[in-house]
Amino acid sequence: MSNYEILNDIANVIAEEIYRYLMHRLPEKLLEDFVINVGFTNLANYNLEISIEAMTNPLLKGLDNIINDAVEFGFKIADYLMDKFKGGELIGLSTGEIERIAEEYAKNLYSNT
Repeated sequence: MSNYEILNDIANVIAEEIYRYLMHRLPEKLLEDFVINVGFTNLANYNLEISIEAMTNPLLKGLDNIINDAVEFGFKIADYLMDKFKGGELIGLSTGEIERIAEEYAKNLYSNT
């Protein structure tokens, strides 16, 4: 697997973990109204961008805080995975193995909140 493919997997895994985070924080019916975008704006420098678009009632209290928390959660996972990537620990791993690593780290983040 090339570095580009690994970085693409990392972006997809981060988006998946953000979705799981939102599943814990929001009513299920609201989850259909979210678009989670995770991607590298500059692969050479590993610049990552995370955005969440919510198409829901603007009167829903606390939604901005939940979205901001979800983005912050995504960046924590990104930092963890990118440290492993830069250290060569993700080279040769399957997408499923990268997902497992991210999921374990996410569980640790959940337990510390």
